[in-house]
Amino acid sequence: MKKFILLFKFFLFSGLALFLVLYGPIYFELSDSWRYILIAGLLLLAGMRLYDWWALEREGEQFRDDR
Repeated sequence: MKKFILLFKFFLFSGLALFLVLYGPIYFELSDSWRYILIAGLLLLAGMRLYDWWALEREGEQFRDDR
């Protein structure tokens, strides 16, 4: 179940970053530099969740191989 939550968080953060890239200038009154910082932070969070998911998958494969 934890793997699905991590994937959900990955898609949430990457979706928010994509929304800011596509519709940020239209809906938000942020300067470009703050918008880019926010996008970079969201992509960093998404990457961390994807790495956590990958580590859990790899740990599960090693556990199955040990049997």
